[in-house]
Amino acid sequence: MDIKYAEIYNVLSKERKSIEKLIEPFWYRFSRYKLQFCLLIIYAKNLDENYFNLHIRQTDEAVILDKNLICIVFESNNDRQMTEGIEKLLYNQDGDFHKSDNYYYSSMVCSSESEGLDANIINRSFMILEYAFEYQKTNEVLNYSAIFTK
Repeated sequence: MDIKYAEIYNVLSKERKSIEKLIEPFWYRFSRYKLQFCLLIIYAKNLDENYFNLHIRQTDEAVILDKNLICIVFESNNDRQMTEGIEKLLYNQDGDFHKSDNYYYSSMVCSSESEGLDANIINRSFMILEYAFEYQKTNEVLNYSAIFTK
């Protein structure tokens, strides 16, 4: 794997406005109605946009940032439901995403972990993805609390 996180970070930084726009309605519903949401960023060797369009719910949103980079926002009542939904999406055996020749790096931050600041959810997602690359944590759903609260 000859992937440089710096290149991915450049794409993420360039697309930050797209990510902010994507989470804006979710952040509003979280602030007003306390409806939880989760931001998931995935880098995958073989990213198939159609797979995600077929397997995410209508209440969720996804945006392709680059040919190997996708950002998805999931809405739910609690963090556990979101985590289970994300794991089902990524480990769905009847789908083409999770194959032995495909690997991915992911970061997940839930609104409950963002300390009330919408910028924190994006910044933390970037930090987790950087951690995943640095420590070669492939094919795992990494979240903020699992990494930074030990």
